[in-house]
Amino acid sequence: MAEAQARQAIRSFLVDRETRINNAHEQFYEEVQEQFHKTRAEAEHVLSVFRKAKAVKLDAASGRFRLTHGAYWELGAINNALAIQI
Repeated sequence: MAEAQARQAIRSFLVDRETRINNAHEQFYEEVQEQFHKTRAEAEHVLSVFRKAKAVKLDAASGRFRLTHGAYWELGAINNALAIQI
């Protein structure tokens, strides 16, 4: 019985964590679209470039991406990320 409860608790934790990670992605995309007037595809590309460059870190506990430096959240940095092919 205790083992089944432990499995359920772990499963619940993983589902919650996955939900927070998905929410972090969605929130990042929405913020890029709203603040910089980019398309969804462009926002996805920006996040991919930022993640590869380690310019953002996922905070799975809060369900947000955190920039490693505020300068990355400027139009020039966003446009530079869009120019990079990955």
